[in-house]
This record gives sequence, structure tokens and C-alpha cells, in this order.
Amino acid sequence: GISRPITYELDMTNICNAKCHFCFGFFEQSKHLDSMNFKEAKKILKQIKSFGGKAVTFTGGGDPLCNKDTIKAVVYAKQIGLDVGFITNGILLNEKIICDIVKSCTWIRISLDASSRESYKITHGMNSTTFDTVLENIKDLVKEKKKYKSLITVGIGLLTYDKTINDIIPFAKLGLSLGVDYAQYRPLLKKFKEKEINN
Repeated sequence: GISRPITYELDMTNICNAKCHFCFGFFEQSKHLDSMNFKEAKKILKQIKSFGGKAVTFTGGGDPLCNKDTIKAVVYAKQIGLDVGFITNGILLNEKIICDIVKSCTWIRISLDASSRESYKITHGMNSTTFDTVLENIKDLVKEKKKYKSLITVGIGLLTYDKTINDIIPFAKLGLSLGVDYAQYRPLLKKFKEKEINN
């Protein structure tokens, strides 16, 4: 029979507000500050639906929330009948965005990549205030999920490599304390032709 993709990934922007030294979603970030507007995203989402697609994941690239049109695209994708996944570092989550995500998404995963302020500085290159902000945003996500009796699955992710070995068990415990549904562990991949992962 006819075989075609059923799930797609959509990068809304190459712009990111974190400083992850290992990220290969983009190179030379200052030279690649591209974003997709809602009109363009809407056109692509319509095509996905017409091709028989069943789901779309908003990811990056950069962080999808660095594009002001991303949430409009998320809501639209849900309106036309697509299952919606969302991956973000969680820094820019706020009450309005969380409400739209909880109502529109099947799942969301926060790329936390740390179990403490110290390890967050290593993995994301950000300060302790940002780490605390992301934790509060995750708690708000869980709270809003319960408030709206949403079936959204809320998860946190950890990239595993030599700098996060000591985070593996504490990360699971942190997830339990935050009330998320799951913790994802995945290996950190090297960039093309990279001999070792630089700090």
C-alpha cells in the first residue's frame, strides 16, 4: 500500500536563550537567527494534515518559545486535528503559554539536563536564578495539568555524558518531587567530525 510519514518535527526558530556548549541544533548561533512566522507555519501544518500526518512535534533548532508565533501554531495544529508534542528548555514558559500548551499538547518535555544549580550551569551555561525559574515553570505545568484535568504527559530530559553521570539518580528524584510523568535519559551525541565533547 501507500506508505507515508505520520509524525513530523517542526523547527520554528534557530534562536535560543540558553548557552549549551554541546548543542548541534545550530552552528555559529549569531549568524543563524532565522524564525518561521505563523503564516508559514500554518501553511506547513495544513500540508502535514493533507498528507495524512497525525502528529507534529515543535522542537529546535533553537528553543521554540523564542519565536512569538510558536504558540499560535501549536493551538492551530490542535485545531486541525493533529496531536502535538513540544520540546523546550522551559525558560520562557509563563501562565498564558502554559495554559495553551496544557490545552493543546499531547505531551511536553523540558530539556532540563541537570539536577542542581551547579550542573545546570555546566550543561546550559545559565545561572542558578534561571534554573530555579525553570523548576517553578515545571511545577506550574503540573499544576495547570491538574487544574484543567488535561491528559498531557509532562516530562523532563537529561543528556547523559561524563559531566552528568552524578545527576542520573538525583534527576529521577527531582522529577518525582516536581510531579512530572516521566524522565527521559538519552546520550549526548558528538558534532560531526568532533573528536571529543568540549566543555
